[in-house]
Amino acid sequence: MRELIIKTEATTEPVTTAELKSFVGYPGTDSSVETLLDNLGKSARLRLEQYCGRNFVEKTMILTESDVKRSVKLPFGPIRAITSVKVYDEYGSLDETLTADDDYYLIGEFDKYCKLESWFDGAYVAIEYTAGYGDNTYDLPQSLKDAILMQAKYDYDHRGRSDTQVIASEVKNLINPYRCNFL
Repeated sequence: MRELIIKTEATTEPVTTAELKSFVGYPGTDSSVETLLDNLGKSARLRLEQYCGRNFVEKTMILTESDVKRSVKLPFGPIRAITSVKVYDEYGSLDETLTADDDYYLIGEFDKYCKLESWFDGAYVAIEYTAGYGDNTYDLPQSLKDAILMQAKYDYDHRGRSDTQVIASEVKNLINPYRCNFL
């Protein structure tokens, strides 16, 4: 069993209402259009995150893994830090909370692994971690920000139509270098 949940979603988006308005060419001040653009921007970000396998904004994630090896690759990087690693028995009861730099290590530069010092037989591990772009260490690359704007504009221009692409081809071409599939 491998399950990934988002514990805490980002509170701010990487593109602003003003950037969206400018990019789609909307000069007005109608709040319903601004709300639509904000929703399209968030929707575009979420779809592009799924496509890339990366978090464009900081989130807290919990990965539950039952087929535990000596290391567990953490999806949807860039990985910032591990908050906790907990081991549960086969009945779902907490068996042990592991200690950083003793029972487990975070290894790797960008896409990271949780390296466990012990083998856990018949149990599962829950790893809570923070991941995503959004500070000086891992600023969101401009091409990913541009992709969000391009996808939001595509969605704005094609709203109400049923013959549209989930992700525009030119957007896919722009973000393919950031794609990482390992879930």
